[in-house]
Amino acid sequence: GDYAYLAEFMLELNDALRTVARHTGADYVDVLGASEGHDVCAGAQAWTLGALSDPRTQVFHPFANEQRAIATLVAAELR
Repeated sequence: GDYAYLAEFMLELNDALRTVARHTGADYVDVLGASEGHDVCAGAQAWTLGALSDPRTQVFHPFANEQRAIATLVAAELR
């Protein structure tokens, strides 16, 4: 249930951010779209820890590969 709830929440948040960017003339980077195929079940391709990861870590915390991928997208938008 948590995964479905979080997925729906992320879709709503993404839509809200896109709408606000459009209304304010801000640039928008679709991080949610870019993360497709990198969910917690994606094994080595996952961008975040899952709920059943190492209990010493933060649940759903991003991995370094996610941070690099998003930074690349933002840098491309800024150029």
